[in-house]
Amino acid sequence: MNLSKAIHARWAANETLNDLLDSSKLVTGTHLADDIGAVWATVNFPGGEYIERFNHETKATANPGVVFQVHHDTSYDTCKAIMDAVYAAFNNVDFSMDGSDKVTMMRADAVPTEEQDPAEGDWDFTASFTAQVYLPNGY
Repeated sequence: MNLSKAIHARWAANETLNDLLDSSKLVTGTHLADDIGAVWATVNFPGGEYIERFNHETKATANPGVVFQVHHDTSYDTCKAIMDAVYAAFNNVDFSMDGSDKVTMMRADAVPTEEQDPAEGDWDFTASFTAQVYLPNGY
């Protein structure tokens, strides 16, 4: 399981978050299906990763950036509630991936930002995180 799949699994397992926005509406990347609807979220991994290797390249840690964006066509309150749940589910946490791989710490880089499209009225909330991923079998 890679980091993207682990994030999707954590979202789906979080009852509060999944009730606000079903995990099927969380998209990795920026390509959205035409029928995704009025409310959706994306998770992206911008930039590179800083890789640190241990024990002759058999163990590694990666520190990727993780950016969540939550979108709602009309409702500020719903969009904010979803982002608050994202922040609660992913800030200052650790979680397992496959085997002994795990996110040893995921933390927010700053408080989420909010923006409204003045022409359309759409709301977008964005939160940036850094994850520390431990890969005991190497990268």
